[in-house]
This record gives sequence, structure tokens and C-alpha cells, in this order.
Amino acid sequence: MSTIELRKLTKKFGNFTAVKDVDLQVAANEVVCLLGPSGCGKTTTLRMIAGLEHATAGDVIIAGKRMNELPPERRDISMVFQFYALYPAVTVGENIAFPLYFEGLSNAERMKRINRVAEILHLTTVLDRLPGQISEGEKQRVAVARALVNRPSILLADEPTGNLDSRNSREIMHMFQHLNDGGMTIIMVTHSAECAGHARRIMQVSDGRLQEDRSVVAAGLRMAS
Repeated sequence: MSTIELRKLTKKFGNFTAVKDVDLQVAANEVVCLLGPSGCGKTTTLRMIAGLEHATAGDVIIAGKRMNELPPERRDISMVFQFYALYPAVTVGENIAFPLYFEGLSNAERMKRINRVAEILHLTTVLDRLPGQISEGEKQRVAVARALVNRPSILLADEPTGNLDSRNSREIMHMFQHLNDGGMTIIMVTHSAECAGHARRIMQVSDGRLQEDRSVVAAGLRMAS
């Protein structure tokens, strides 16, 4: 399990400041949601944590270590994107396996990892199918499986239910609860108050700034501790 700390994190694109002096502490095994409308800076914040965007100023601290100059693959983080970005010409199992090819694992170990995460996410019956042959909810689960197969300590999720109907959205959120119960630290980005209600802590994002939002928590929508 890993902690996350952001210290005065700032991101500028030319003269535009997308993220402004963000301070945030996320405990190990905590679920935090960044809630806000499109363009408010929440996805940019997530991408800086992942190492997909370089901070203009401030620090990203993971497990007590400054990560600013480290590439994504050295941060023990995986990220799930709103758009599944699955490879259409290869099977579900091969899509899940993609991150493992960089680890030099044997075929036996690779299959063990794939089967384990497929079992957790209820994908064992579709491993040999192509992405075009499975449902939208299954596609999102494949994207999550691909993010989990290399056993990260932290999962970042950018609008993980943005392309799903309400039933599949609930399924994905319940799956995140299961992962959190297993010890994973999760930060998710959403504009949906319903999805945000599954987090233990909600940070409202507006004009690149974060502020804790207790209104959804007070409504009794939190994920059970």
C-alpha cells in the first residue's frame, strides 16, 4: 500500500494555468474522488500523479519519495482511462497481458497473472474473444484488468464509468470497492456525484483548485469503511 502527497502542484500550458497550487494527502488504502466539470483540472492532476504530465511547479510524493522526475513505469501506479484503448485485433487475454511483456516473465507466470486478474474481474469466459465481441461493461473491466495485472499499489481512474450505462457503472464501482477492500489506494476522477459517492473522501475541483466537499459524504453516500 502507498500514500500519495501533492505539494503546491501546478501545471501551466502557456499562459493558461490548469492546476493551481494543489495540496492533497491520500492515505494508504484510501479512496479519494476528484469531482468537477470538464476542464476544471481534475484529469490534469491525475496525469501528473501518474507521470503522464510534468508538473510546472510543486511535488508529487508517493510512499514518501519525490516522483517528479521518474517516468510512469517507475511509480508503481496504473491508470484506467475513460476510453478503453483496447487493441481490436488481439484477444481480451492478450490485451490484459500487454504490460507484462516488459517484465520478462515466463509464459507460465504471465498466464498465471492473467488468469488471476480475469477471475477477480469475471472475465475468464471471454479471454479468447476479441474486444468487438464483448459488451461495453466487459470492455471497461478488461481495461481495469490490464491496469491491475502488474500488481500496482495505486490505481488512478479517469472517468471510469463515463461510457457506461447505470447498471455497468454500478458494477464497476462495486469492483473498485472490492479492490480497495484488498488494500489498493485509489484516486478517481468523475463529474458524476453518484460515482463520487462511492469514495471515502471527495475533493471538489474548480478552476484548477481543490477543496474538500463534505456535502456528498453528509448525504450518506460514502463507500462503507
